Amino acid sequence: SQSHHLIRLCFSPSNVVPMPSRRRKSGAWRFSTALFLLSASCAAGAQLRAGSRRADPPTEDEVGYLLDILKKFRSFAEESKVDLSEYEEAKKTQIQAAAATAQHEGAKQALLEASKDHEANMLAAGGIYDAMINFSEHVETLLEKTASQVSGCEKKECGRHATCSLTSKGAECVCDEGYVGHGLDCHAPYDFRPHPLVVGSKNLKAVDLHLTIFGNDRIAIVFREDSESSPGSLIVGRAKAGGLAAFAPPERFTADGEMAFAPVVEGLSADRAAIAWRNKWQNGDGFLRVATFGGTGIRGADTAITWGETVKFCQRQSHQMALVGLPEGRFAVLFASPSEEETTSGQVLGTVGLKSLIATAPTTPVGGQALIATSAGDGSLTLSGTFRFTDTPVCRLEVAKLSPTSFVIAARSSPVQDKENKARDIHQEAMAILGDFVDEELAFAPTVLNLEPNEGEIWARGVSRIDNQTFAYAYQDGGKSEIKQAIVHVHTPTKAMKVLSRDQVLRRGLSSYVNMISMPELTFSPHTMAMFEDTASNVSFVEICSWSTTGSSLQDCEAFPWLNEAPATQIAAGALPGGRFVVGFTARSGQPFYTIFSVARK
Repeated sequence: SQSHHLIRLCFSPSNVVPMPSRRRKSGAWRFSTALFLLSASCAAGAQLRAGSRRADPPTEDEVGYLLDILKKFRSFAEESKVDLSEYEEAKKTQIQAAAATAQHEGAKQALLEASKDHEANMLAAGGIYDAMINFSEHVETLLEKTASQVSGCEKKECGRHATCSLTSKGAECVCDEGYVGHGLDCHAPYDFRPHPLVVGSKNLKAVDLHLTIFGNDRIAIVFREDSESSPGSLIVGRAKAGGLAAFAPPERFTADGEMAFAPVVEGLSADRAAIAWRNKWQNGDGFLRVATFGGTGIRGADTAITWGETVKFCQRQSHQMALVGLPEGRFAVLFASPSEEETTSGQVLGTVGLKSLIATAPTTPVGGQALIATSAGDGSLTLSGTFRFTDTPVCRLEVAKLSPTSFVIAARSSPVQDKENKARDIHQEAMAILGDFVDEELAFAPTVLNLEPNEGEIWARGVSRIDNQTFAYAYQDGGKSEIKQAIVHVHTPTKAMKVLSRDQVLRRGLSSYVNMISMPELTFSPHTMAMFEDTASNVSFVEICSWSTTGSSLQDCEAFPWLNEAPATQIAAGALPGGRFVVGFTARSGQPFYTIFSVARK
């Protein structure tokens, strides 16, 4: 082949034709130059072959040196070819002139034959120079690709969701896994991008979103319509393949003229969910209602809703409640327990953007209560007991199940006096409380955990399960403008809680929400998943950390943007089977959306 011929040429200096130079360089000098450059070119090939076999790629200096030698080699061949052409023309003219003046016919024929032989030799020599030029250009191209691979990624700037990769074309920006597009403009596939929660109704504005996953792939989302009448609505659907879900139109769970503030929803079985809400922003009554899906018996109508009766279960509510499912159609409602004393003004404890937390307006909540409710097949409810889980005022209630019968409550509470140092108050704004369902009753651990005993201004929070004895607690430290995460272990016999990891800062700054999602153990090794907003960039992130059970430490934390097109003001999220997660959220415009994203092991 030609490549083999050129390699052999490198080791055959006798094939180089030294010609007189128009720059008056001697033939011996040109021969030495050719021999040196050819030897250097062969060394370049040897280094390339060696570099392909060694573990480390050639350095930028090495590649640059080889490129310089090859360019000189090509330049020598090009100059030599020009000189050869000039020499050929001069020699041809000389022979033709001698043939024209030859007196003897035999001498004339000999000169003409010599001219033909000379022309053939020159063509052969020119072919050698052409081959040298082609060889140089071919190797230079390979070296330039190698150079782009060596230094290209260091100098390459890729767009969001893209990474520089070494390809056969050199260094190129390639979209990260899970994104499509070009290296400078990568985005989630259409199926995984945000979709309107209610199709064809852009005028619908939603606030107070809450979401639950039940029956494997069913999704229920409740919200309050942001209108003068403020009714409550439920949307139910099923997750489909990829990043889509099929939702039925919204259906109101409140009667005409009734309002629904801070509704929450919890799946009870594969075809049933419970909803709790209050009917006023402040000092409202608390209500419960159960929705049964697909109870009509009509094929294909599995999203049809049969409503149970609306049950009033408490009064003077001004804060969000929480629901947690229990075995056999039971569930617990967690809410603030107010006193009989009323006040006329509220105390603002913390503000993030336009959202504020009112601690006492117009009632002072004293303690926290839990109510057990049982749902029958027809949606009717039986209330079977009320239990107190704390004697101090609570708000910002969140809950996560640790097992079918145990759960942890995250709450914000007022300070208490330190029993060992009565001159000191213990802050309870990042409180954790354990609960158990035992013998048809609720039991709560007598000792609570305070993650920030010396700090106030703890705002949004979320809590999630890692395993039956471990949970994660993320929260917004408003005083320090930090979003933090802690890991807590539960000693099962005594119900004592021990902080294993504290004060991990997920992000600096403020977020209008902090949510946590319990990641299924069967799909993933122990991990935490926290969701928050970076208000500086208006990008919403999900941060995933690996939890080392042997080292009791968080490892390999990485934040991924899941929304950067329309900043979310409120979100609600849950885990679907197969490593997928669904998020319902409202944009700044108030329009509700949903998105589904997937998480996979690296």
